[in-house]
Amino acid sequence: MAVTTWYFVADEEGQLARVPLARMDRFFDGTEVLPHVNTAVRAVEVTLTARGRKVVRVHRVLWLRLPVDARGHCDQEARQRYAALAMHSTSLVDHDASIVPLGPAIAGRDIQTKHAWRPTGEQRAVVASDLNSTAERPPVVIESGGSLQPV
Repeated sequence: MAVTTWYFVADEEGQLARVPLARMDRFFDGTEVLPHVNTAVRAVEVTLTARGRKVVRVHRVLWLRLPVDARGHCDQEARQRYAALAMHSTSLVDHDASIVPLGPAIAGRDIQTKHAWRPTGEQRAVVASDLNSTAERPPVVIESGGSLQPV
């Protein structure tokens, strides 16, 4: 089993399509342009555990607004700021359920308010359908807030 990341990108009309990780890497490196509206690429980042090509567990789904520069390439300064927030939003320490680590909670909130977008029901269904088409377990549903819920 391996933890991996799947990406989906919305085109100008809002239709989502899965994008290979190598293409996203080129976008993040600033060497590839992805479909974008105004000054941002609307992407969905799904972190999951897979066995072979089968989804075993979905860890999180992020609906990201990725800023682009005037040429349509990934804005590297904005990317660095987002990466720092993402690192701070992850707590690697197992905490008692009654203790909420404040740093990761604040960084996670900043990601959701400054770097996120709200998907439509159709967009949530596209991502859920793709995940469920290769899932080993019962399907998942993506709620209106973007979070995952098992059926």
